[in-house]
Amino acid sequence: MRPRLTPTDQPKIDPSKIKKILLLRPRRLGDIILTTPALRALKSALPSAKIFFLLESPYQRLIQGNGLVEEVIAIPPKLSWIGLSRLIMILRQYHFDLAIDFHGGPRSALLTLGSGSRLRVGYRTQYKSWVYHLTVARSSPAGPIHSVVNHLNLVRAAGFNVGNDFSLWVAGPRPEEKKIVEACWQEWGLGSKLVVALHISAGNQFRDWGQENIVNFLKKISTSSQILPLLIGSTEDKKREKEIIEACGRPIPSLVGKTSLGELIAALERVDLFVGPDSGPMHLAAALGRPIVALFGPTLPAHFSPWKAQAVILEKNLACRPCRQRTCPYSNYPCIREIGAEEVAATSLELLRTCGQPQRSLG
Repeated sequence: MRPRLTPTDQPKIDPSKIKKILLLRPRRLGDIILTTPALRALKSALPSAKIFFLLESPYQRLIQGNGLVEEVIAIPPKLSWIGLSRLIMILRQYHFDLAIDFHGGPRSALLTLGSGSRLRVGYRTQYKSWVYHLTVARSSPAGPIHSVVNHLNLVRAAGFNVGNDFSLWVAGPRPEEKKIVEACWQEWGLGSKLVVALHISAGNQFRDWGQENIVNFLKKISTSSQILPLLIGSTEDKKREKEIIEACGRPIPSLVGKTSLGELIAALERVDLFVGPDSGPMHLAAALGRPIVALFGPTLPAHFSPWKAQAVILEKNLACRPCRQRTCPYSNYPCIREIGAEEVAATSLELLRTCGQPQRSLG
């Protein structure tokens, strides 16, 4: 049996001989974005190495064309055992020198092992640590560790001395994506307004701010003629979008279920403020340098706050936080729902005053 290595041990291969690197991060939008500081750190440490990034196909637009990777290996969200076996055969043909698993789930661990990489790095987890030559703990007795720092720790474990100063990075909008969003801006008359993107969903009910809060927030910020809200969300949020607009009693610009990932990037790049729960779009807004009012419920900012963003965090300090988002002891999700619309609106207006563009200032 081969001896176990630790982050303080010398890596099995000389970093100068690392020519091909495999990074793995299946699912999801925000989680992939949070790996990009580690990707940038690795590229900075090994500028001549070829980096291959394995992720699920709905999210390949995040990494594709960002100038940091040689190739994006896009896989289906669901793979049969036959498909998995074929993928492993393909990965082995690359002859990777280093593989870093940013996920740690059963499938990504299997792919890391199956890649045949000479050095494998991953998180120290029950039943799967044996897959890796070097492992890193996700938690610390000293306190919470931000997800970005955890990923950077994997790069350090591989033998590279990198700091925490790397920011998030996604591939910018393409001309055709900008053109589509520009047409929306002109149609809705957003060019002369302060645009507030409001994420009306959160991926699950535990992070959902609630329809009543959303409607009340929209009514409160609409008291300023200089502000126009822009609803964002997925196709699964279309019913809520309709109910929100009906409850507000007026048309509201909305991109809910209407954009590709690239078009969402183009839209968020143009907004003056993002408001929403801990979610993929929140981290996307952070990567694009947008000011953020972030609503944290079952998750902790210490783990998932918008990385290096101009952000205000709103949360309720309940004893049950953080939770595994399986069941709520109160059944009504007070950790997120009790963040009041009036508080969010006031915070949003103040942040707009602080960072709004001069020609569209609230005064």
